[in-house]
Amino acid sequence: MENASLPVNCPIARFVFSESQISRQNNRVKDGAFLPIFSKENNRWETSVFRVDGLAPQDVVDLGVREVESKRQTPPLRLLAWGENSSQDYADQKLTMRVDEPPHRHKVALGWPVEKDKQKIIAKQIARHSTLHLR
Repeated sequence: MENASLPVNCPIARFVFSESQISRQNNRVKDGAFLPIFSKENNRWETSVFRVDGLAPQDVVDLGVREVESKRQTPPLRLLAWGENSSQDYADQKLTMRVDEPPHRHKVALGWPVEKDKQKIIAKQIARHSTLHLR
């Protein structure tokens, strides 16, 4: 399923586990939090996100802890925050969302260019529109 399966303004969360990816002072998520990783399994650049429509903030925390934090063994990390965007923020950057369940509500943002400098430009635009939510 691509972006068409999501409402235009569907809230999307990118979970953050590193202090270096947020600025508490400026109350924002940094660009690096949105950069894709290369999936050898799928042979593509992707960013893991979760659909959080209809969830209260504590439910988003619970989702992040249950589906991501508890499964990260090496190194064990603690959910610190999440950046929330609308699905449109990704679509505006020509990225598409593909359902990638399990876990429930998981999506991957696809369509990233191969060039690192272009990835950084896209990540910067997404971060600019993101709202920081601290755990």
